[in-house]
Amino acid sequence: PPAPPSPPAPERREEAAPEPPPRTPAPPPPPPAPGPTQPARAFLAVARLEGTVEIGDGKSWKKAPALPEWDLGVSLRAGERPARIVLAGGAALTLRSRARIRAAGASPPELFLDEGEVFCDVPPAPGRRFALRTRDALVRVTGTQFAVKEGDVTEVLVAAGEVVVSNDRGEARVAAGMGLAVRRSAAPGKPRAVDVDRALAWKMLARPPETVRLRFSFEDGRRPAPFDGGRVVPGPPRGLNRFCLEGTPGLHFDLRRADAGTAARPGLRVRFRYFAEKGGAIWVQLFNARAGDNFRYDVPHVAAGAWEAVEAPLEEFYRLADRSSALLAGDPLTWFNIAVSGEGRFYFDDVEIVEVQ
Repeated sequence: PPAPPSPPAPERREEAAPEPPPRTPAPPPPPPAPGPTQPARAFLAVARLEGTVEIGDGKSWKKAPALPEWDLGVSLRAGERPARIVLAGGAALTLRSRARIRAAGASPPELFLDEGEVFCDVPPAPGRRFALRTRDALVRVTGTQFAVKEGDVTEVLVAAGEVVVSNDRGEARVAAGMGLAVRRSAAPGKPRAVDVDRALAWKMLARPPETVRLRFSFEDGRRPAPFDGGRVVPGPPRGLNRFCLEGTPGLHFDLRRADAGTAARPGLRVRFRYFAEKGGAIWVQLFNARAGDNFRYDVPHVAAGAWEAVEAPLEEFYRLADRSSALLAGDPLTWFNIAVSGEGRFYFDDVEIVEVQ
């Protein structure tokens, strides 16, 4: 019989090749090792030196040259007479004879008083900080005028604004017209009323001579005849001061009744103290007949709740109608006023016009 047919060959099915596993990307090369870096140099920027300022290491001293940058740790001292260091930020340091001070910090500015007495004028400004250290204490301010004397104890006197004096044992707030003494081994003492102007009379030796054209302190309890507006009151306390002039919404002063010779001269300055309960704005105006207009100075920052001091040089006054115009030497000044704007009351004291030589 014929052979049975062979069974059909199984159908061959081709399988797809397996997909290769995903490739892991090669790791990035490591960053290069950082090279050696130099620490940022810290210093206090100096605007100018006035009088004899010496630079040294505490053992030997020489006259300081022009000093635009005051490196941290470097000591400066006054010569035989008081001298001034004006920082670029506006703060001014008046060193009494042979007082020695060094830069300790740059941001914010911090100084260390090693010996003697220094008067610090730190104009108020938003966010401003400033500190001065001694062996006994730290004095912190945001804008004020104060003096620190280093000796057997640290003495602090405040002429304007307020400072905080502290050490490891405690702290105390010292307002204008007050002072205190502190030792490292004890908390700061209780502030006491002092005659700050008399105690700090020495600092005027570091400034050019000046002639007082007019000055009113209101200590006799009466309003001087040239003033129109305001009333004499005890006002906010300021050391031994008894009276001041409450001047809201401002003060007016007829210069012709006070000094017929008041005229624009180089070096003429207006000074006064103020206390603003809630801050606001203060501006000073001088009227000149030749220009037929007021020349105005705006107080840059009006602090609230403390006695502050203002010094307005005549060259910083601007004409209201035309800011490019200026007073000419010899222009008669016939009217003077201080105007205010803001909530709360304003008080003024020690109003004066002086001519700096």
